[in-house]
Amino acid sequence: MTIRCPAGELLPGVAGMTTEVPQRIPFPTGNEEARGVYGRLTNGQRLAGHLPQAIQEGSRAFSGSLLRDGRLPPSLREMIIVRVGYHTNSVYEVEQHRSLAMKFEVEERKLDALACKLAPDLSEAESAVIAFVDELITANRPSDSVLDRVRSHFDDGELLEMIFVTGNWWTLSRMLETAGIPLEERRIGDETR
Repeated sequence: MTIRCPAGELLPGVAGMTTEVPQRIPFPTGNEEARGVYGRLTNGQRLAGHLPQAIQEGSRAFSGSLLRDGRLPPSLREMIIVRVGYHTNSVYEVEQHRSLAMKFEVEERKLDALACKLAPDLSEAESAVIAFVDELITANRPSDSVLDRVRSHFDDGELLEMIFVTGNWWTLSRMLETAGIPLEERRIGDETR
């Protein structure tokens, strides 16, 4: 991953992102062979095995629906998730979803740009979405100007989907980073179901 931002323009914490953190919450036993949306469970999905079955199923259904059934282009959804990963300093989320974004033909330079405060090399619509995501994360209630800008490119259903994608993967990154989940060699999307 080569990140090229003007000096001082990386999002806070990005320069210090590392996979060299201890795992603080162990995986539960018994779900090593289970399957997820994109093949074998990832380490993050395995960790969720600590949750009651109904919560696991609901979480998996919600995330899976956002991945499979949403109206946002998959490339844009993955860009949102990568941006959330940079905001939350989650190497796991960034690496897994960069890989998936590239399968949806997002250029590597755009993925690198998502680590910058003002991401260069994006289309006007992509830039509007990233500004919206930024304000969702940093201000909770996006400004009227940012909301109007994103609404000039997307309908209200797509806008709400952006909010759900941002919130879902923000929550997942908190779980991953709190637990110290190790990044596995394989990436989501490497296997077929």
